[in-house]
Amino acid sequence: MTNRIPLTIAATSYDLAIPVTSGEIELAGVEPSFVDLPLPGTLAEFLETPSWDVAEVPAAEYVARRLSGHDDVIALPVFLSRMFRHGCLHVTSRIRAPEDLRGARVAVASGETTTAVWVRGMLSDMFGVGPDDVTWVDGAELLGAGGVDAVISARPPAAEPGLTTPLFGRPGPLEREYLGKTRSFPILNVLAVRPEILARHRWLASNLYRAFEIARRRYFYRLEDIRASRVPIPSVAGYMHGLRDVFGGEVWPYGIDPNRPTLETLVRYLTEQGLAPRESAGTDIRRLFAPYESFVDGM
Repeated sequence: MTNRIPLTIAATSYDLAIPVTSGEIELAGVEPSFVDLPLPGTLAEFLETPSWDVAEVPAAEYVARRLSGHDDVIALPVFLSRMFRHGCLHVTSRIRAPEDLRGARVAVASGETTTAVWVRGMLSDMFGVGPDDVTWVDGAELLGAGGVDAVISARPPAAEPGLTTPLFGRPGPLEREYLGKTRSFPILNVLAVRPEILARHRWLASNLYRAFEIARRRYFYRLEDIRASRVPIPSVAGYMHGLRDVFGGEVWPYGIDPNRPTLETLVRYLTEQGLAPRESAGTDIRRLFAPYESFVDGM
């Protein structure tokens, strides 16, 4: 490839991605420009911003759209942001245990669709509180007025001091239990591409994936390099070795096969919560992503 195509990539500046966005790792065949998003945008924002060729979008919004038959965006299995969401459920004093949420009114903060999907699924899998056991309310503005009993939000709701508290104050043990039961480490965002660009440049999916995968490997190698402290966290190398034991190998893999349990869980949650057609439950996970043979272990 002698000609480099211009490509605008909109994403948050995660440490995992900085080797790509800084130019340390070359995107072969591409003349990239980067839009640094303070926080990941929405799928609608990507679709409505024609100048963006590639963008980080919420995983649940993207997968639900694909499962519903839309093909106006396609993702690469590059997961820049993932996190257990047990700490995102804030409750009033009436709620003392997850089971108390049966019959409760729970608000979902604006822009928190993916977080809400994972929290609802976790409540169902771990505590038997299904989506239909709760009355769901859009927005968190009613919390301070006594309109709801809980809110799902990555940020503590702006209400009177002491009115709400995280239901799971120290969620670490529950997160490990959830991982052991479901084999899922929640994916929050995916890297999406306009399909017409991939149709014109069939090599682009592989080049993008390889660059971000090399950046990921380089980042974790640096974390575990004991010759120098790369981050201001004591004993981070030993901590990472412990995480590998908990996760049974790679802590933060890209690709389809290493993430199949998590992706299948996400599809199940979307169908159980009525956000995707019921017949989607048995969908081949590979159909959610751009067709490229390197989205597997052993790249």
